[in-house]
Amino acid sequence: MVVDSRPLTDPQLGGALTQSIRSHTRTSQFLRALLDEALGWRPPAGFIRDFVVHHSGEHRGQLDLKPGGLTPVVALARWIAIAAGDASGTTVERLHRGTALGLLTTDEADTLAGGFDNVYGLLLRHEVRALRASGTPTSTFIAPKDLDSLTRRHLRETFRAIALVQSRVDRAWLTRLPG
Repeated sequence: MVVDSRPLTDPQLGGALTQSIRSHTRTSQFLRALLDEALGWRPPAGFIRDFVVHHSGEHRGQLDLKPGGLTPVVALARWIAIAAGDASGTTVERLHRGTALGLLTTDEADTLAGGFDNVYGLLLRHEVRALRASGTPTSTFIAPKDLDSLTRRHLRETFRAIALVQSRVDRAWLTRLPG
């Protein structure tokens, strides 16, 4: 099922959500709480070498690309949308809006947008292969050992880049809160 949020966010279609966001005060404490929620979604990159994968159960040896790779970027983009008072646009558009507000640097917005595209593309290719092989869609789980070494390295660096941006944004917003 596809959900279309444009009637809520697009000013041309009424934009009830955008109007609601604009009409309410967004305090630094409120924005910090939203940021904390967004930063709670961490990429599954290991500290030393590799990925953080499930160690038991049905998905042993796999990582989930949705909460590990897509959601951290989408959540930051949503936080930017709330901070901007404008919920319109795609994830990538929202990220770039964050540069105009000084919430992200151009490099950070480009890094997050590229990371989002990389993980989303990998997930789509994984899904297409599964559909072609069995005609049955799979989950958002993927086993890093099943990826070629270049894709695995690129995914690992994508996760690390997302985590670095998250850390920088977190530190920057700690200084904005009243003491």
